[in-house]
Amino acid sequence: GEYKISDANFGTMDRGSSGIFSLSVDYYSKGAASAVPVLFNYVGMKNEMYYTVGAGIALTRDEELVGGVMQGRSKANFAYQLGVGYNFQSGTNPLFVEGRYFGNSNTKLNGFGVYVGIRL
Repeated sequence: GEYKISDANFGTMDRGSSGIFSLSVDYYSKGAASAVPVLFNYVGMKNEMYYTVGAGIALTRDEELVGGVMQGRSKANFAYQLGVGYNFQSGTNPLFVEGRYFGNSNTKLNGFGVYVGIRL
């Protein structure tokens, strides 16, 4: 989920452009590896298009080989995300489609997501 913190209009933006600061919390996993990135983001908007960049920490879980035995480990890693999306209407429903790349200092936890949803 993503939660608006404040508006981020810098006074030099083009007409029709705006921006916000947000806090996001996501979850993704593959096999024994998982991450919960908690990120501070900037979301820039121009008409129906938007982009997002953010950085923060990810609470991660994966496995490592120790003495010939796989052992689980939990860590807090540097994390970031980059994304682009498009808002549109379907009847009275505000919808969006978005692509987002999640980066992590543990490269096993890098990933890409595609989202479609209703904007609340």
